[in-house]
Amino acid sequence: MAKKFLKINLGIKSESIKSNLIFWGIILIFLSEIITNFYVLHYGISFRLTGLLKLLFQGLLFIYVKWSKIPKSIYISFLLLIIIFTINQLIINDFIYKNLLPSFTKGSIYYLNRFLFIFLFIASTLSLKNKDYLINKISRIIDCILIINGILIITGFLFDIDLFKSYPNSSRFGYNGAFNKLSIYMWYIIFLSKLYYNIITEKRSYFLFFFILFASVLTGSKIILFFLLLLIAFHFFQIYRNNKKIIILIVIICSTIGLYSKRILSFYFNYFIFWKNMKDKYSIITMAFSTRDLAIVEKINYIKTHWSGLNYIFGGPFYNNHYKIVEMSFFDVFLFFGLMGTIIYINFLKKWFFGRNLSINILLGLIILCASLAGGLFFNVLSIMYLFVSFYLLNKKLVHAH
Repeated sequence: MAKKFLKINLGIKSESIKSNLIFWGIILIFLSEIITNFYVLHYGISFRLTGLLKLLFQGLLFIYVKWSKIPKSIYISFLLLIIIFTINQLIINDFIYKNLLPSFTKGSIYYLNRFLFIFLFIASTLSLKNKDYLINKISRIIDCILIINGILIITGFLFDIDLFKSYPNSSRFGYNGAFNKLSIYMWYIIFLSKLYYNIITEKRSYFLFFFILFASVLTGSKIILFFLLLLIAFHFFQIYRNNKKIIILIVIICSTIGLYSKRILSFYFNYFIFWKNMKDKYSIITMAFSTRDLAIVEKINYIKTHWSGLNYIFGGPFYNNHYKIVEMSFFDVFLFFGLMGTIIYINFLKKWFFGRNLSINILLGLIILCASLAGGLFFNVLSIMYLFVSFYLLNKKLVHAH
C-alpha cells in the first residue's frame, strides 16, 4: 500500500515538474522575442537567442512525449512529414549535403524544425494527466502578455514612442509594442477570435475585446483589418442567419466590397504618406499583399526551374540559396512538403484544431484564411501553439457544457 502511494505521489510530482518546465519554457521564449526585437531594432545586432531556446524547448518536449499514450495519428503524421522532407531534400535533390550549415541555421532543416514544433507540443501536452490545467495556464499567460503589449502599443501611439513602432524612422504607420511585427498580427487575430466568441456565447469580455481591437488596429496591419471585415460579416450572419432577406443583403454588401476592392484599397493607401509614395512603384494588389504576390510569381518560376514531377508530390524547397519562405501558410506547406504533405497537414489541422461547433470552426477558418494570405502561421512556433491552446479550450468548454 505504501509503495503504491509513493508511486502515485512521485508520479504527481513528476507531472507537476514537467508542466512547470513547459510553462516556463514558453515564457522564456516570449522574453527572448522581446530582447531580440529590441537589439535588432535599436542596435542592429541580430543573434539567435530565440532560435536556441526554441530548439532546447523542442528537445524538452520530445523527451516528455509518451508516444504510447497519444493517438497514433500524431506521430504517424510527424514521421511521414520527416520522410517526405528526406525524399525531397536527399533523394530528389541532395541540396542539404551541399549546404549543410545554412540548412540548419536559416534553410530547409531550420524551417522543418519550425513546421514540426506543433506536433511535439500537442504530443507532449496531451501526454500529461493535467493537460487541461497546463493548456489553460499557457493560454492565460499569453493573453496577459498580449494585454500588456496592447498597453505598450496604445502608449506608443499616444506619445509617438519610437521604441514601440513597427517601422522606426519610417513614415509607415504601425506600432508593435515589444514584439516583432510579423509575430503579433496572428496573435491578436487569435485573441480577438477568442474574445468575440466569449461575447456571443457568454455576453462577457466586451471591454477587453474593444481594448484589444483598438490595439490591433494600431499595429497598422492590413491582414488584421481584413480579418475584422470578415468578423463583422460573420457577426451579422450569426445574428440574422434565420432572416433570408438580411442574409441576401449581407451577401450583396460583401460582393460590392469585393467588386470595388481596388478603389477601397486605393483610398486607404492614399490616406498614408508611406503607401502613397509606393503607388508609383507597385500596383494596388502588390501593396495589399506587401509584395507577396511577387514572391508567389518568383516561386512559380522557381518550381518550373528546379522541380521534377516527383516534387509536386513530395515538395522541394531551398534547391538554391536564394529561396525564401513566402509567408502564405498553405503555399509554404505545399512548397515544403508537396501535395502529399499538404494533405497530411490539412488532416492534422482538421483532427486537432477543429471541433464540432460551427461558430468555432468558422472563426478558426477565418484565421487560417488570413494566414493563407499573409503571415507564417504554420511555421511560427508561438503563433501555432497559441492557436492550438486557444481553440482546444474553446472546444473543451463546449464539451463540458454538454
